[in-house]
Amino acid sequence: MAEDFWRRHVGRELSNIKFVSGGPRLFGVPHYEQALKQYASSVGLNDMNFGLNLVEIDYRGKQAIFERVLASADGSVGDRVSMPYDFLHVTPPQGPYKFIADSELADSNGWVSVCLRLLPVVVLVVRGSWFVARGSWLVADCAV
Repeated sequence: MAEDFWRRHVGRELSNIKFVSGGPRLFGVPHYEQALKQYASSVGLNDMNFGLNLVEIDYRGKQAIFERVLASADGSVGDRVSMPYDFLHVTPPQGPYKFIADSELADSNGWVSVCLRLLPVVVLVVRGSWFVARGSWLVADCAV
């Protein structure tokens, strides 16, 4: 949305957009990742950086400081990378809630299987056996 606004009202040539993620790729679902890559390329967003977690913001110096969590081309991990910014949009790392992931409700990835139309819990694992969990419902981001 920011890119669209800048292109329409400011002039896209005046902005330098960087995408930085702690993950190894643009998006975790290949189907959507391909569409996002195509869109990013179509709007000239080619400065994508992966394996970097935001650890500090120097607001006075307008620097975002990232820690490398995935090995770079030279094999380094743990070093810090500083990037200047004028506008910074940050989203925290995404994942299942720990209390759900550690419960018997979760699958091996930490998420809970639900009926996509209504969000009732479809499967409940208790001591290795699968059951339909009638009357159980999930809210928010703990379901897939």
